[in-house]
Amino acid sequence: MSKITIKKIGITNVGTDCIVNAANEGLWEGGGVCGVIFKAAGSAQLTKACNAIGGCKTGSAVITPAFNLNARYIIHAVGPVWKDGSHKEPQQLYGCYKKSLELAKDNGCHSIGFPLISAGIFGYPLNKAWRKAIQACNDFVNENPDYQIDIVFAVIDDHVLEVGQATLEDIVGNNPINVANNDLQQTNLVDEDTELLKAINRAQLKAGIDFFCECRLNSVTKYNSLGMFVQIMEPDMNYMENYEKYCKDVLPTDMNARQIRTMLTWLNRADHFGYDYLSRYVEDGSVLKYFLRLDDLIKRLD
Repeated sequence: MSKITIKKIGITNVGTDCIVNAANEGLWEGGGVCGVIFKAAGSAQLTKACNAIGGCKTGSAVITPAFNLNARYIIHAVGPVWKDGSHKEPQQLYGCYKKSLELAKDNGCHSIGFPLISAGIFGYPLNKAWRKAIQACNDFVNENPDYQIDIVFAVIDDHVLEVGQATLEDIVGNNPINVANNDLQQTNLVDEDTELLKAINRAQLKAGIDFFCECRLNSVTKYNSLGMFVQIMEPDMNYMENYEKYCKDVLPTDMNARQIRTMLTWLNRADHFGYDYLSRYVEDGSVLKYFLRLDDLIKRLD
């Protein structure tokens, strides 16, 4: 199973299939982590590869060979320069981590080494930088349970390490998708999963499914309990009458009940992350898909 760890180690020594460079939009050789990676990979050949790409937008990432590094690829992720947090910095930082992980998966990498992006000369506050980093990685792992990847954050400062470990524990905790698996643990999870499913109020779950299906059907803007107007999903005129059949098709994962509970718990704490975090999951249909998955798992118990 996938896991997220933080190590006190240099990024070029992390030993993963790919490593992530904290890049700039021009993909030029810079200072800090970027400079270290360029020198270790071979400045001339890496510069040539980056020039061929031509640049990368903030919040995204691109990939090149790793050349002289002990890795297959370098993923160049462009994090935001911190202004005040209201200029899409959180979304951009989240985006460059997610794009990096998608590139790693697309290129068959099962381990990836990250620096803490934007937390250096780009000035992103340390606690906020860690929270977005762990949040993005944890979301990717939860959304891709069938793809095993070890995510390693490489840091060299003790204080940065301590803040990162605390954030990792806060967000991930003992979520089974992020810890090593063994037969005993798997047995316990199956038992706990069954107990969780038995405890779900089926009437409330059905009401939740109907609500989101109605919103999807009508594509209406609704005022939610968090005090936000959100456009909920794209219209699908056959969704409500076919949602039981669609359950097998639209679900992005085979997540178990405990994993879904973890996701819904953190989504419910939108104030902890910023409301954009919750609205994104509502708008793309993920909350509905989690509900449908729970409904399907409950029916299998009967």
